[in-house]
Amino acid sequence: MAALEEWFRETDEIDEYPFDRIGAKFAELAADLAAFDPISCATAIAALSTIAENRNRMVRLDALLHLAATHCQGTKQPTIDSLNRWLNQMLAGTAISRREDPAEDVAIGNIMTTAGNYRVFLGDSSNPDYYAQDVLDALQKAPVELDSLREECHSLLKLSDLLVERRAYVRNEGEAGDEISDVSLPVSDDALWALCETVLIGADQLKSLGIQEQTIAPFTLTFEEFRKDSPRRSMRMVRRQPVIQLGDQFLIAHPTVIAWAITAHVFTNVRQKNMLGGLENSLGGLQAYRTFRLSMQEIERQDMLTSKLPSEDVPPAKYVSQAAFRFDGNKYMHLLFLHDDVYDIEANGITANWFPPFVRHCYVNIRSITRMAKKLNFLATDPGLDVTMPQTKPVPKPIMNQEQIIALIGGIEDLHDMCLVYVGIFCGPRASEVLGLQWKSWTGATLVPYGTAYEGNLYPGRFKTRASKAPIGVPEQVRPVIEAWQQVCPDPSPEALMFPTFGRGARKGQAVPRWGKNFLDGRIRPIARKLGISDRLVTFQVMRRTLGTHLQHHGTLKDAQGALRHASIQTTGDVYMQAIEGSVLQALNSRTSEILSDWKPMLVSGGQLINEESAAPKRRNVNLARGLDQNGPSAILEESVSA
Repeated sequence: MAALEEWFRETDEIDEYPFDRIGAKFAELAADLAAFDPISCATAIAALSTIAENRNRMVRLDALLHLAATHCQGTKQPTIDSLNRWLNQMLAGTAISRREDPAEDVAIGNIMTTAGNYRVFLGDSSNPDYYAQDVLDALQKAPVELDSLREECHSLLKLSDLLVERRAYVRNEGEAGDEISDVSLPVSDDALWALCETVLIGADQLKSLGIQEQTIAPFTLTFEEFRKDSPRRSMRMVRRQPVIQLGDQFLIAHPTVIAWAITAHVFTNVRQKNMLGGLENSLGGLQAYRTFRLSMQEIERQDMLTSKLPSEDVPPAKYVSQAAFRFDGNKYMHLLFLHDDVYDIEANGITANWFPPFVRHCYVNIRSITRMAKKLNFLATDPGLDVTMPQTKPVPKPIMNQEQIIALIGGIEDLHDMCLVYVGIFCGPRASEVLGLQWKSWTGATLVPYGTAYEGNLYPGRFKTRASKAPIGVPEQVRPVIEAWQQVCPDPSPEALMFPTFGRGARKGQAVPRWGKNFLDGRIRPIARKLGISDRLVTFQVMRRTLGTHLQHHGTLKDAQGALRHASIQTTGDVYMQAIEGSVLQALNSRTSEILSDWKPMLVSGGQLINEESAAPKRRNVNLARGLDQNGPSAILEESVSA
């Protein structure tokens, strides 16, 4: 039993091993590779990746490619016999080959663009062409600033199509396989070297395809760079640079990852231009529209019931789109679509496991729906009673340290932005609360919530819990910043928003609540990146968590609960408290003083502006995703299901 457990453990964990560790486990293979020429081996292995029958052997081929780059030191040329020995003997039956599955899909997919159709090798991945198609479709709505990104993607797709053409493959080439088998090899060494020619592209061939070298540069690295990086890479990592430059030739070293490389490149490039929120909305809208349209074909809808779905305690719209309707007399359908978290994908990679932060929301919703269905006699019994909360992997909960806080607020020059971040870091409101604050909320010592804001809309009187109605304590060193912003803000009237942005479309010219993610993406995270602060630390949730963690050293647990306005059954009496306890403010002041010490914002001194003209905020460009759909998937979905 212990041996079997070890077998499963090693098979599961080897995905995360760097190749230098894998090389140590396969010492005999590493020693055998030492006498061979690294470039010739890399070319031969890349060529084997283009054989349709090998699409489910990619784990061995990818592992051997990186091991060859790491351990090959000689001049011998690989042969059919040596490749067979490495792939079908030394790596066969190991934890590496056990990661391979029988082929269940075709070898060649297709991606359609405005410039034409391009065929791609799919390898052992699940529908990479399908996902790349969605991302490129969403990119079509992007502004001219992303024209170069589109050209880069099209250039790599041209190379992919050229390789497929050289292999004389057509779209949907290949059939499902039954069992894992040996890696397919050419019949002779001469056939092997002829195959190698298909993965090498010369500079003159690039020109004939209308490709400029700089357009494939984001997907290219030198062989020296590839050899240097190989020991640190793991099998799980996406190969963002599938092209290796060999002098005046280019080796397509990873033909089967081109679709994934394009997807990853789009995410990274769009994030660097602070447009990731817009891409998320466009992508979610496209996916939701298509999915719901397909799922409701041949169904005659009678009553749209989406507006009657619960609006409280539901997963955020950025993660889940839903629709409900009646059909066929007295039948009802409730559809849910789970969106990708593009921020998580960009930060952790396409292949990383995702642990969505709303599992409990789904658990509560399922039980609520089945309970209501039984109450309305749609169900004889309540199946939700048997639903249990699944065990989930603990999600990392990072906090900011004092140095990061000081650096971040020290790098902000705009008074509006500084005030908003000050309130977030030192007062700890939820994002929906701080973005819904009005000037009547400001009492001089506290901020009284009168509602919340979500995705650009203000919801008066709506709160997460009753405890959320309690005033937000404001430390003494934060108050001058709020007062300074009040002096120069465009509209300090009581009903006006403290942190507004400018509406668009039907609300053009109106002051409307900000979208928290757009504000952070466009205004704060660019500053944080220059300071070496991770995007994952620049969220209102992290600011709130940091406050709660720090308050443990400046007051009691009850003080922390009062500052964060958490409700609990055990402290029901605290829910209705409207006054801020003196100990709570004392704890907030203590924590703020410790962090700020003698530090003061450049724009504020004793509550007065040093230079009112320079401090007055200019109208900021809030159109961060210029041209990308900012209405999000919900608006498109409603149009889809109503049609």
